[in-house]
Amino acid sequence: MLLPDFGISYSQNSTPVLRGIRLAPTAVQGLIVAATELALRNSFIYFVLFNDAFQSHVLNWLCNTESFEGTHRRTLLVATGDGKCKTIERLWGNDVKCVEMAIRTRQFITDMDWGSKPYFDFMNLRTFLWLTLAKADINFVSIEADATWFRDPYQLFEAAFSSPKYDIYSPMNSYQQVGVSKACSPLLVKPSPAVVSALTEMLLGCEEKRFGNDMIALNAICKSRYANVSCRGFEYEEFGDGAWFTLSDEYRAKRVTPYVLNNNYIIGNDRKENRQVLFAIVNKAKIIQILQKSYGFWFVLDNGVCNDTALSNILNG
Repeated sequence: MLLPDFGISYSQNSTPVLRGIRLAPTAVQGLIVAATELALRNSFIYFVLFNDAFQSHVLNWLCNTESFEGTHRRTLLVATGDGKCKTIERLWGNDVKCVEMAIRTRQFITDMDWGSKPYFDFMNLRTFLWLTLAKADINFVSIEADATWFRDPYQLFEAAFSSPKYDIYSPMNSYQQVGVSKACSPLLVKPSPAVVSALTEMLLGCEEKRFGNDMIALNAICKSRYANVSCRGFEYEEFGDGAWFTLSDEYRAKRVTPYVLNNNYIIGNDRKENRQVLFAIVNKAKIIQILQKSYGFWFVLDNGVCNDTALSNILNG
């Protein structure tokens, strides 16, 4: 299989180079093959990119969405490191497709704080893979696994893919910075020449530091209608963000529960987990303490098994 022409440089041994990130051709090919197989069985796929430190969020999301019919069967998990897919396969069998990029760089193993160079490099890799999927003509929704899914958004996404009017859909930010009204997850992408051009501009613009990050780049190409790409924002009531956590219980009770609640506006994996955790099990001096924490959006136990009680409280409560 030939690698797509992404408009970026290749080394003499045909290994794609993404500003210092070396991707084995077989890894990119494996991604395309896996995505194509899923796309043949589904009208669109879910795409999740994660590093070693983020695997706990992926396991939590898999538990969260297990009861949503067809969600796992259309999901492509992409791990940057080695061995992470084995853990997922051990826990979930063939229910979920997982591929590994085998990027051997330390910066992609540990926790990456928002705003750090490793974080921006990781986001550029994600944009590169979005472009890969678009070039392969695959309908996809890119999601972040630290989000909580209260309701299945499948019908909402299916309706968006069926509409010919827009190429890209994304949520609205509650904090409206100048020129940055759209967020990047979930990002619904319908492949077209315009989308390929727009994603190429996003990638190159971030690589060349013309855009501060991928979210700024997305907003810029949508606002300017770069290459005639058309964008639409999901309603805030459909996809909430980190500001939801700051609302009073009384105010939240008056609002419609969103399909998906993103866990943003907070930096660090540990802090993200702590905001979601229902029970944290701490082993100190052979004493197991169960600590009640936060909002109860953590659905996986330390051994990877789903906490059905926590799930029932959120999905059926």
